[in-house]
Amino acid sequence: MRPAAIVSFIAFLSALTVMPTLADDYRWPGSVGGAAAAKVIGERCAGSLSDREIVEIDAYLAKARSEWATTGSNLKFDDLLRTLMDTYSATYSRAEACNASATEEARTTLQLVRKAMASGKPILPDSSSK
Repeated sequence: MRPAAIVSFIAFLSALTVMPTLADDYRWPGSVGGAAAAKVIGERCAGSLSDREIVEIDAYLAKARSEWATTGSNLKFDDLLRTLMDTYSATYSRAEACNASATEEARTTLQLVRKAMASGKPILPDSSSK
């Protein structure tokens, strides 16, 4: 590895350790994936989330989709979301996956979604720089 690449890699790793601290105010790393998982858990695991709570997660994902459209990414948000949803659906279609841990994950993510939405700030990092 070239010295410049090593320095860049170290800077990248350092940024990852700082990001959760900076993001605690309104978002968390992997927010779209976490929201997708919570939505699937809410739909597949009876009693984990109410219909109204799933609608809150849908609103969060809609906001992320809208922000994604401004990033200029060649990756289509709906394709990414569909892949995530398919992956989580395969996991949570098994009854044993719908346990207390899954419910806790969905409920924790819901609280983070609420915090992010209440902040009025961008969800995606690229959106906050524009």
